[in-house]
Amino acid sequence: MGCRRTFGDKDLRLIDPKIKALALAMYAEGIAARKIERLLHVSHNAVLGWVRKKLLAKHFKRQQPKI
Repeated sequence: MGCRRTFGDKDLRLIDPKIKALALAMYAEGIAARKIERLLHVSHNAVLGWVRKKLLAKHFKRQQPKI
């Protein structure tokens, strides 16, 4: 049965950065996450996760303390 872990040089579960960038651009243009899911064959949850991560990065980058 095995431990069902992924080993090797490349993790095949990773999404190409070009696909991520395209999905973020599509979402920014107003296309729904489920539509992006159908068009790019990635999970809508992954798309929403990328959006949240991008927004949090921008938010915390803006809130650096002023010294």
